[in-house]
Amino acid sequence: MEKELPKPSLMLRICVWLCLPFAYVLKYILTLLLIAFVFGGSFGFSYEYFRSPDVVRGAPADYVINGPAMDEGDIIFTQNLRAKYPDGTKQKTLREKLKISGFDHVGEDSAYFSMRGFPCSRSWGVNWNNNEDGTISAINGTTHFTCL
Repeated sequence: MEKELPKPSLMLRICVWLCLPFAYVLKYILTLLLIAFVFGGSFGFSYEYFRSPDVVRGAPADYVINGPAMDEGDIIFTQNLRAKYPDGTKQKTLREKLKISGFDHVGEDSAYFSMRGFPCSRSWGVNWNNNEDGTISAINGTTHFTCL
């Protein structure tokens, strides 16, 4: 004959009844945060993608590190920049548009944007020549991809 286990107290039953739904919700929230942390930083599904400048969005900073594809990434990024900011664009206009679009550091003849994640980070650099008449020429882009 089996002994009957004592019934849990009323307080314990109420606590379990109230807390159990929160435990399930917390489990799913923590799981989603873990997925976002692991995959968000390493594969580029980061929220920073959506705040990135449109000239960078879809630009190839996630190419193979130090391989021919990285050079291809620089070429494609430079083509995107030259299409958006052709020679003759006003220096002031270029700097303002780069700042407004989200570039982190905008100087007299260069700008920089980066997306950091774990374990990798991506960055895009832009440089150009300033002409005496207040316009730019020879805008170029570089891409960098760094992992731990």
